[in-house]
Amino acid sequence: MSNADSRVSVRPATAPDAADIAAIQVASLRSVARAVGGASVDVSPLEVQRAWNDTLSRIPPPGCSTMVALHGSRVVGFVVAQPAPSHHIDHAKAPDIPDGLELAALDVDERFRRSGHASRMLAAIVDTAREAGLSARSLQVWISPNDEARVRFFQSAGFAPAGLLRRLDVAGTPMTQHLWWAGLDSAGSGGGGRPNAQADSAGARGPEGCDHPAESTN
Repeated sequence: MSNADSRVSVRPATAPDAADIAAIQVASLRSVARAVGGASVDVSPLEVQRAWNDTLSRIPPPGCSTMVALHGSRVVGFVVAQPAPSHHIDHAKAPDIPDGLELAALDVDERFRRSGHASRMLAAIVDTAREAGLSARSLQVWISPNDEARVRFFQSAGFAPAGLLRRLDVAGTPMTQHLWWAGLDSAGSGGGGRPNAQADSAGARGPEGCDHPAESTN
């Protein structure tokens, strides 16, 4: 392993990571709001930090996990996974989406992007699901069409659009997001994902219950 490789890693998040996670999440929210032409996001980093500290001080429910990316000893990214339902696609040529895990958040400090941290966190979530013996068969993520960097990343990781959308309010900014997904075995492979499903139905949010701050802000 090279010196560069030894300086990067992924591990489960703990309560002392709350401040770093909150800072990354708030910066991401503000960036997304600007991308969709919304007003400035009025979110208190301290309140988000307190919420994360509370969440990470408890044992997570089954299927819920939060992991952080490290650059040296510094937390530079985080990912949140939670149970996701199956989705029926009302289109003859589109496959239904099996149940799995939703990536409720996957963010990297902009100063440390293009260093492979997002890919390592995605791989860690897949490995964790397999090691835990979860029955998840897909990875799902909701993405704003204006978030071009995120779209490119998930395309390169083998995800494809499902044709489902949802409309929500993110810290006061109206937003439309589209569901992207990949089979659990192909996520991260860059293999082109699954066939697109052009459906005009609204995607429902996955099962709530992981009780993490990303549920209310992502």
